[in-house]
Amino acid sequence: MPTPDHRLRRHLTNYKVAIAAAAAAVLGGLCLWGAAMTSGVASSFLGGVGATVFSIGVVVLVYELWLRRSIVSEFLAASNLGVDIDAAGVRAIGPFESIDWNEFFDEHPGDVDLVFGYGRTWSISHAAQVIRAASGVKGRVVVTVLDPDPGNQVALDFYGDVYGESGTEVQGRINEVVKVWKEAASRCEGSLNLSVQGIRRHMPFTIYRSGDYMWLVLAPRQQGRLDFIPAILCRKASSASRGLYDWAMADLEACRRAEDKSTRVIWEEAR
Repeated sequence: MPTPDHRLRRHLTNYKVAIAAAAAAVLGGLCLWGAAMTSGVASSFLGGVGATVFSIGVVVLVYELWLRRSIVSEFLAASNLGVDIDAAGVRAIGPFESIDWNEFFDEHPGDVDLVFGYGRTWSISHAAQVIRAASGVKGRVVVTVLDPDPGNQVALDFYGDVYGESGTEVQGRINEVVKVWKEAASRCEGSLNLSVQGIRRHMPFTIYRSGDYMWLVLAPRQQGRLDFIPAILCRKASSASRGLYDWAMADLEACRRAEDKSTRVIWEEAR
């Protein structure tokens, strides 16, 4: 996922290319004018250089200002991808490791939902930041992890296979995650509405939702399996359509309402 600095550098590069192309076209035009004003070898030299530089500048300028954008627009229009992507609420796709979490939570304040197997490393790095951001807008934070209850041993063993650990090790890591969020809550000086919940079902995605935006990660993060984990930034769709955000939240809410008690509160605090 390009960071703001990367996007800025990309735009600056595009502007520099356009400016350089315009300068080349002007320089070529001056050379052609010089060729018309002189004669002999100088005229031939300036005419050749001017024609070459002017042609290159015009071609690059036309491509930069019109053709490249036109190709992308025509491709999206022809394949109807633009409409589909917008209807799905997709705003960006990029590597999970490149997500700027400070920017995400600052730009999209509101209630927070986090759903992962156990998310130990992420929680250690970002729990305090999430609580602080939600507290600033009096938002609720719900952290959903795999239920560490011994009665959920089948799911614990399944996740152990995914992450290359035993079910007992997964259980221990989940309990560590609960402790991380408790400690982060204890350091919060503002309002707090935090719930850590356990789920007994395998969720086919990881959710990082704040307000009306969400990072959706569809692949389990098995150690050593992939160097690139794709993540999709999506927003809540309008009432006329249902996108990825709405699908993920509807699935999560269905689990919370299930009669088989798929979820339970492990720990919560509100003040």
